Amino acid sequence: MISSTTNSHVIYLCTFLVCCYCYFCSAKDNITTSDEPIKDGFNLESEGKKFQMGFFSLGNASEVRRYVGIWYRRDPKTVVWVANRDKPVPDYTGVLTVAKDGNFKVLNIKDDVYFTTDTDTDKANTERKSSSPNLVLAISIASSALILSLLCGIGYMTYKRLVNGRNNNQNNRESHSHNINELLHLDDSKEDDREGLDVPYFELERIIDATNDFSEENRLGQGGFGPVYKGMLPGGKEIAVKRLSSLSGQGLQEFKNEVTLIAKLQHRNLVRLLGYCIRGEEKMLLYEYMPNRSLDLFIFDQTLCASLDWKMRFDIIMGIARGLNYLHHDSRLRIIHRDLKTSNILLDQDMNPKISDFGLAKIVKGKDIEDITNRVVGTFGYMSPEYALDGVFSIKSDVFSFGVVLLEILSGKRNTGFYQAQKSISLLGQAWSLWIEERPFELLDQTLMKSCNSSEVLKCMCVGLMCVQGDPDDRPTMTNVVMMLGGDMSTLPNPKEPAFIPRRDNATSTSTSSSKPDTQTKNMSTITELAGR
Repeated sequence: MISSTTNSHVIYLCTFLVCCYCYFCSAKDNITTSDEPIKDGFNLESEGKKFQMGFFSLGNASEVRRYVGIWYRRDPKTVVWVANRDKPVPDYTGVLTVAKDGNFKVLNIKDDVYFTTDTDTDKANTERKSSSPNLVLAISIASSALILSLLCGIGYMTYKRLVNGRNNNQNNRESHSHNINELLHLDDSKEDDREGLDVPYFELERIIDATNDFSEENRLGQGGFGPVYKGMLPGGKEIAVKRLSSLSGQGLQEFKNEVTLIAKLQHRNLVRLLGYCIRGEEKMLLYEYMPNRSLDLFIFDQTLCASLDWKMRFDIIMGIARGLNYLHHDSRLRIIHRDLKTSNILLDQDMNPKISDFGLAKIVKGKDIEDITNRVVGTFGYMSPEYALDGVFSIKSDVFSFGVVLLEILSGKRNTGFYQAQKSISLLGQAWSLWIEERPFELLDQTLMKSCNSSEVLKCMCVGLMCVQGDPDDRPTMTNVVMMLGGDMSTLPNPKEPAFIPRRDNATSTSTSSSKPDTQTKNMSTITELAGR
């Protein structure tokens, strides 16, 4: 005989099944249609933000097989419906077209049809057309039966748990509730990883395929937060993939910071973000590919430096100045880069400079131009003294870094590691000494002697020294820098003594100020933790 408690469980169970059936059949959370085709790599989202629709691959597939399906937004691994189950697209050129009447097709770049819901376009034979209404009715009945079967199964399992749970004590119930809350919290944190990132999302499998499984042949270099790889998307589009190392020190917040910042910035002298990927511990950024890589590989190399004549170097200086001025004054956000250096200046096929690596950048609110932190980040040799020693950063900190970059472009020498045998001073100290002794052209890279414009060289050296002055208030803004570089030398004020940190006495460097490294120079690592006073 069934007890009253059991009867109540049955009543609740029946109510639950009816509600679930109504929920799944009412289609209140519709996938919104679009006039534009959805390419592989982009997803549609339901109005209620419960489901997503797009292309996906099976995790254990040994070859490319792309399916169109619908999955829960909070749990992408749970696919609830698949369109082209029996005919996957064999590459990443798939396109999902959705008509206004709700019918859609799955095509590839050759317009081969892999799935369609529009039976009127199926020209196989007349009999199939005439039987399509019956087929639709049969599918509808089968789908309803399947849903009811699943709900009954779930209901039976739920009922058994309810009955068996009566014998559990209160402590077990509390422990069970605690575990469920932990699971829900973890699930929310995974969903939060993508919150606020209005940038195209790329699946990890697609990136692995584009970079040939992150092969060494595709490796472009090592950045401050991890290696960078060249990739090739279907259709021949080249990309650069920045793969963040788990030991880099850049966490999820810095990653989201870089994605959010670059997505909102549009300038010809800033690198363009194409997409991102988050999968477990993997965090990756996809940029436009820069075939000439970074500026430091040219100006610090004995052979490549000769390919940059004076006109090209001056254009690069102007481009960097315009990009930084945009960040400080012309963009919707006032942004302090905090890690401007030659290795973060990328060069496109026409040698146009583009500022990159915004992982350490900070947004300052309103009309503020400075802030303070006890977590100093950046690269030695490019950090201003007030930032390196006291944690005070501002737009004038970026101006200091720009001044260092400018003098490095002029001289072809690094500020860090610079050593003059007799005086033990930095590149900034050497530039200042030559300036006050009226021997400025001795700082110039010897490969520029024939192509340089003497008035532009003097102007650049004067502006560079003004940018690295010890007092931040004495340094010009980037708006003034752009104007001075484009103006007349006679109107420029005389710079004051720069701020530079003396070289450590126990340094073991044996290079001289007139020498260049024989091969590519060592990558300048980024400092991720340094407590300020």
